[in-house]
Amino acid sequence: MSNRKRHHGQGAGNARPARAADTSAFDLWRPPPALPPPAKITPSTDPSLLVRSLGDPPLGNKSVLAGHYLAALVERAAGLATALAVSADLLAGTDDTD
Repeated sequence: MSNRKRHHGQGAGNARPARAADTSAFDLWRPPPALPPPAKITPSTDPSLLVRSLGDPPLGNKSVLAGHYLAALVERAAGLATALAVSADLLAGTDDTD
């Protein structure tokens, strides 16, 4: 037990009264505001640079091979992201004003 004295008026029996509910209800089902147009995307010239800058993964005698696989995975993901940007007409420098 604690050596502190319990003051009268403090304790579970004298809890503060609950606050009144906020009367200004938030309309949860209202339509969201319009999003700004997305920015144009410039593909990276070397997408695996960051992964390679960290060095090979610490996997013993398979670390060099694993590093190559990680770099290939990042390059593939960057290629797919670029393809998505092209399909959505979001690739920077490809403005077709015909």
